[in-house]
Amino acid sequence: MKNIIYTIIILLSFNHFTFGQCGWFQLYSGTNTSFNSCFFLNSNTGFIAADSGRIFKTTSGGHYWNIINFNTSRNFNSVYFADNNTGFACGDSSLITKTTNGGLNWFLQVLNTQTSFRSVFFINAETGYMAAINGNIFKTTNSGANWTEIETGSIRWLLDVRFINYNTGYSVGGNFDIEGNIFKTTDGGLNWSKMFSTPEPINSVYFVNDYTGYVVGGDVEYGSTIFKTINGGINWIDDPHPIFTPGLLKSVKFTGTDTGYCAGTFYILKTIDEGTNWRIQRTINNPELTSIFMINSLTGFTVGANGVILKTTNGGFAFSVSGEVNYQDDNQPVSSGYVKAINFDSVSMEIMTIDSVQILSGTFSLTHIPPGIHFEIMAFENDEDDMQFVPTYYPSTTNWQNAVTLTSDSDLTNKNIQVYRVTNPGGSLHIGGHITKQGLNPYVGLNTAIVYAKSGSLYQGYSMSDNNGAFRVDSLSTGTYNLIVDRMGFSEMTREVILTNFSKDTIDFTMDKLVGLELQNQVIPKAYWLGVNYPNPFNPETKIEFGIPKDAKVSLVIYDILGREVTKLINEELKAGVYGVNWNASSYASGIYFYILQAGDPSTGSGRSFVQTKKMVLVK
Repeated sequence: MKNIIYTIIILLSFNHFTFGQCGWFQLYSGTNTSFNSCFFLNSNTGFIAADSGRIFKTTSGGHYWNIINFNTSRNFNSVYFADNNTGFACGDSSLITKTTNGGLNWFLQVLNTQTSFRSVFFINAETGYMAAINGNIFKTTNSGANWTEIETGSIRWLLDVRFINYNTGYSVGGNFDIEGNIFKTTDGGLNWSKMFSTPEPINSVYFVNDYTGYVVGGDVEYGSTIFKTINGGINWIDDPHPIFTPGLLKSVKFTGTDTGYCAGTFYILKTIDEGTNWRIQRTINNPELTSIFMINSLTGFTVGANGVILKTTNGGFAFSVSGEVNYQDDNQPVSSGYVKAINFDSVSMEIMTIDSVQILSGTFSLTHIPPGIHFEIMAFENDEDDMQFVPTYYPSTTNWQNAVTLTSDSDLTNKNIQVYRVTNPGGSLHIGGHITKQGLNPYVGLNTAIVYAKSGSLYQGYSMSDNNGAFRVDSLSTGTYNLIVDRMGFSEMTREVILTNFSKDTIDFTMDKLVGLELQNQVIPKAYWLGVNYPNPFNPETKIEFGIPKDAKVSLVIYDILGREVTKLINEELKAGVYGVNWNASSYASGIYFYILQAGDPSTGSGRSFVQTKKMVLVK
């Protein structure tokens, strides 16, 4: 047996989180290690089973994390606590460990098998079970001192095991994209019977009482699966839920008979009516989620690949934004199209869609807006062929820098958009070309840039650039046009184009970034540092410089005075050097903002990461 020593990650608990969609926000873990299972004793104290022989512990609700390193390449796949002191974790190649003092010390246990364990569950401190990939269940009645291997008859991997009392338990499994099975025991695990088979693997099982239970799974080709029983596993029905392709569900937990959650590839699902309906709670840019744990109906955690930890304190609650969409010239309602809530990722330079909804009789209602984020809303036609109005930001502008930025502190109403009508002449000419962004060599095509064609004060048409940066405004007649190119994160550009007898296909634009990362020089600093932004105070643009003495994972995030994330300027691996990044805050309100640099990766064994915060003031 071995007493394991902690490696401590020191973080700023107030600042290190980013809000995800629908009330789930991301906690900083300080690692890219994949997380496979989580278990929480209460809202503050919890544990994560991770790859490469690591267990993570928090006593601060997820804002600080300690690493327990077992110095092995074997992965921990599951963690479970029988009480506040007694906990177990299991993993690959017979990896088992136990704690009897709430995770302060852990001791490896030796088991005479080479199989891998995917799930551990304890009824009390003495009696517990593990599900193994050889299709068998391992049972202990003396707190892990000895384990008995029990054959279930399964030829598939067993991936989860759970008991609802001393005698009755369930185990589920399947491997790769092959048939999944559900097994049941009524004699404390001595004998197991196969109750049900599914076309896809089953990853997780949860029972809310003796009769009602759920299993989830799926595969990458056909999407996710949820089955429900209301008679103790005798019959299982396919629960109605959204199907994702690709996608699968890895974990299911309920906080009562009505309310339950599932987590899987890119998604969190929630039901409040015993699984009759499941609502999607998407997480932005999130990889595969592997485990979800709800402490109560409001507070919960989910973990996944690449060190992702998400938390909710409001049950995944989301705010709404509603209003009207009318024409700017006569205030008549718009009868088609849709409204999007969007924001800009200054790292990838992409426009992120938070929520989208159809316009119905001149009204819209976005209902999946996460609390505490900044965003813009914009009205679009169904496609460019409709050509009734041009894409327009709230309240009535085609320039992203002039759009009003909203903050989801509550439900927002009467956010009315006045769109600009298209007065297309219906001619046979067009204007086309390419839009690129400033880069090294060669220039790179820029997508989702909007090209507006105006004749005087009238919008005659528009086009949106494709993934190669190509655009084409059709149905134009002879005349003089003012082409306006607008794209989030870039300076607006204009050009006059005269059409006579022929179309023009070589009207190209190269757009300048208003935000972006640049290597200032290749001088390697002796230590990490974060400079004071300049100018400061600023309006609307400022520059932040920093130095890193070695290759490292770097995150540079801006928060408002309430601690809400405004934008993430950098989140990537950088070479050693001195860098500068510009931030244009033209769409944000005057006030105090904070920028926080996090550099280094404690999981590599280099120890404490660099974290520094500085203040800046936006004055308009």
